Amino acid sequence: MLVTFRTPRAPTLTLFGEHAIALLQLMGQSGEVPGALAASDVPAALARLRAALTEAPAQVQARSPGAEPDEPRVSLATRGRPLLDLFERAARGSNDIVWSGGG
Repeated sequence: MLVTFRTPRAPTLTLFGEHAIALLQLMGQSGEVPGALAASDVPAALARLRAALTEAPAQVQARSPGAEPDEPRVSLATRGRPLLDLFERAARGSNDIVWSGGG
């Protein structure tokens, strides 16, 4: 599954489902897809996600679905950078964020 995040102030972002759900849970969300955050809730979720990725960036790692066993793992902090950017833009513009699944 893929999860696509949308907000008016940023380009659409699509992540592998397992990574998107992990990132949503780090920011205090249930991980349910589809979902949404009201503009008023974006700053708090952004702060939680930023803190979680800063605290243990190298320890939280994920492998891409279908990756070979010998392929290096990429930290969730690295995978989360584009989502952080999307949340920062939404916070600056006081915009809602919605996400949906597919694929």
